[in-house]
Order: sequence, then C-alpha cells, then structure tokens
Amino acid sequence: QFLKDNIITSEGFGKLVTGLQRSPTDNTNQEASAKFNPPPRGAAEAAEKTPAPEDLNFLKMNKGNSYLQAATLFRLCRSLDNVQNLPAIFFNFSRKEIEKMLQKLVQELKDQQHNKYYGTEEAAWRSKKIMEKRMADYNAAKKAYEEAQKMKASKKQESTAARKEGEGEGRGAGKSEAVDVSEDMTMLPPEEPIDIADEIDMEFSFHSPKALGIWQEDVEEQLSQLKSKNTPGYLIDALRRGIGMHHEGCKTGYRQTVEILFRRGYLRVVFATGTLALGINMPCRTTIFCGDSLELNGLMFRQMSGRA
Repeated sequence: QFLKDNIITSEGFGKLVTGLQRSPTDNTNQEASAKFNPPPRGAAEAAEKTPAPEDLNFLKMNKGNSYLQAATLFRLCRSLDNVQNLPAIFFNFSRKEIEKMLQKLVQELKDQQHNKYYGTEEAAWRSKKIMEKRMADYNAAKKAYEEAQKMKASKKQESTAARKEGEGEGRGAGKSEAVDVSEDMTMLPPEEPIDIADEIDMEFSFHSPKALGIWQEDVEEQLSQLKSKNTPGYLIDALRRGIGMHHEGCKTGYRQTVEILFRRGYLRVVFATGTLALGINMPCRTTIFCGDSLELNGLMFRQMSGRA
C-alpha cells in the first residue's frame, strides 16, 4: 500500500524488508561488541566467539523449481497411485510451467518404458523376438486380406456377367453373389504393429484401465476428433497415458475433452491453472500446489483445495 501511494520508493521498501528480518537485540549486540572485543585466550573461548551465520536475506532467495523435474513428478504420481490417491490435480498459475511439467512427465514415462524393453541386452533380445512374432502374424493377416480382396473382385465380375445373361435367373444369382461380396467387404485391413516400446504400458501410464474398458469407444472418438483438429501430438500422447492440461489458453475442444475424460475417470493426472478452481465440476482425490504466485490468496486456496 505504501508503494502504491508513493509514500516510499522500491529501494526504501527493500531496506525496510531487510531491516524487519533482524530482531531488535541484534543491533544491541553489535554495538556492545564494537565497544570492546578482546582477542580469545583459548580454543574454548575462540569457539564461543565464532561469528554467527548471517541472517537470510529473503530478497536474494531464489524460487525452488524441483516440481519441474521429471523424476520428481513421476515419483510423486507413482506414490499417489500406489496409495490410491489418484486422480489428482496439480495447480500452478503459470501456463508455461504446467506445459513444461506435462511434457517432461510424458517424456519420462516414455524413456523409462523404452529402458524397460531395450535397456539391457536380454530385454532387447526378448523385445526383438516379440516383434518378430507380431510381424509374422501381421504378414499372414495381410496376405489373407489381399486374397480376400482378389476373391471379392472376381465375385463382382461373376455377378456382373450373371446379370447380363438373363432377367429371371440373373436377378437371383446377383442377389446371392451380392451377399457374398458384402461379407468380404466387412474384412478390415490389418494394422501394422507398432514397436513394443511405443505402446501404452500400464506400468508407465496413469490412465484408468477400468474406465478405458467401459468408455473405450468414447475415448477413441474423443482422441480421433482432437487429431482431426490438428491438436499437437504431445497432448494426444499425454491423454493416452492419462495425463491432461487445463488452462484458459487451451483450445476449447481440447479443454472440453480433458473435462469429459476426467469425469469419465480415464484421466487421473491434470495440470491446471486457476481455471479449475471455480465453476467446473471436476472432483478429485488429491490437489497439489506447485510453486507460488500472488494470485494464490486465501479464497483461491480454499477453492482449489476443495476439489479434493
């Protein structure tokens, strides 16, 4: 208030803060020691006269950022998961910091999963054998699909020729052949297997398998819509691993998807600013406050912590 009213300058305010850090007895002790300070006579007296460490200057203290480290985030989320305290919301008022936390956590999960399957020679050999079997199954399915497509083309030609032969018999033959063709069309092309280290391993993911089993079609539809809207790939990867982000700068479609999947129980880790504190129904089991901000007043703290 003094600064706003121009009663004191910023330099004077800094001196005032530094002065308030010291107790009134400090000045008295300094004046007494300045009057008479004889040299120590022995080791014990020298130890007693060792100068006390200087008072901490809060103006020179740096803000801690251990919450931005990927390993710290992973250990915290894993600990909460082990004691069944997920879903959780990580609150931070900085958009850049919550985006950084999301990216680092997802990358940490990917790195640890890759290390599990390819970190040692034995693990790499097992993964290679699994991928060889998957590729063999894929090639067999692909071959069967190609043969089915050829049969479908030949049946189509036969049905066309049968229709040209006559009116009565041609109609009946055309109907039976059309049924066979429609059955072949239901066969979908096989998907090429992805690397085992790129799959979603539950050991390195925080999504709810129970919610995925119930809402799998809905989840896939939501993710495919985001992909069609050119949502950044790292955000979709994070959602597949049960991690989301929510702030006023996010696109409306992505923000609504986070809210829906969180209420479905699929998402269990969300990094958010104050947007989730008011007016949005997203209850959780744990709230974590990362960092500090002048916006974190008593009301905001009660609203945020009340989400859990």
